[in-house]
Amino acid sequence: MIKKPFKAPIKIKKLEALLRRLPVNHPKRLEIEEELSRSVAGFKGEQSLEYYLSFLDKEKFHIFHNIRLSFNQYYFQQDILILSPNYFLIIEAKNISGILTIDPSLNQMIRLVNGEETIMPDPILQVKHQQFQFEKWLNHYKYANVPIESIVVMTNPYTIIKYTSEDLEYKNKIVRSTKLPIKIASYNNHHKNPLSASELCKISNFINKHHTPYDPDILTKYNLLIDDILPGVICSHCNYRPMIRAWGKWSCPKCSYISNDAHIEALNDYILLFQSTITNHQLRWFLQLPSIRVANYILTSSNLNLTFTGTNKGRYYSLTYPVKQNLK
Repeated sequence: MIKKPFKAPIKIKKLEALLRRLPVNHPKRLEIEEELSRSVAGFKGEQSLEYYLSFLDKEKFHIFHNIRLSFNQYYFQQDILILSPNYFLIIEAKNISGILTIDPSLNQMIRLVNGEETIMPDPILQVKHQQFQFEKWLNHYKYANVPIESIVVMTNPYTIIKYTSEDLEYKNKIVRSTKLPIKIASYNNHHKNPLSASELCKISNFINKHHTPYDPDILTKYNLLIDDILPGVICSHCNYRPMIRAWGKWSCPKCSYISNDAHIEALNDYILLFQSTITNHQLRWFLQLPSIRVANYILTSSNLNLTFTGTNKGRYYSLTYPVKQNLK
């Protein structure tokens, strides 16, 4: 069964919001675009494995996507974790295009694309370190003596994989997506010390309880200031910013599109970039509203149903991502 579903990480949502709000000529824009591209590719690679994992017995296999645990003041993250009665399996998914040359002697992977070589971390060392951390974590919480396996799955079907040596460990631990069910079956045959169904559920629930999502402060990560961010409601039809608020509606000066709720996506951007509380003053700046009265009307709208603390200028409204209208 899927214990933690395949879901796009909040980091991707934050990067998308940041690019919507960053000037086109900003010096950090290219770096952020590249990071978003890598993150989306990585998630799509992990998500593509959902098809192959769907063939597993839902009663015997517990599947976690993007699980993040803490040990010794540090966090470690696994793309996919599978718990079965006989063993646990850590999967590191790699959605990388081009020609990959894996060199076990130097513990590196070289990627060749369009004649340009890039040195990348050794994926086997990476997944083995995750395995080491997970073993320590399980031992710490008295879940010892459970066999743990780890593999790297290359999810791009067009990637060419080469090796500089006949190192069997590397060749056995790096597989393509299509071989994943066969690989899992081989582990099933190898490990014969099963946990009971209740023990498996107990460990699964314990892991879910200790999962801590990666939720970075995206402005701090890229050393950005509030002045770097472009405020205003963005038109969903032509991406013009800012839309104008008049007579209870939003209108786009460029394409004349009219919307009742265009501010909803802007509020979602605000949460992703800044915080989950907002004042009347902050709302007026971010939505580029003409008056305190209009901002107050939006904040106290029964459609949003926001809770608040404080009074007058010290009043803060609570936002929950994603912001949705309560349509009655």
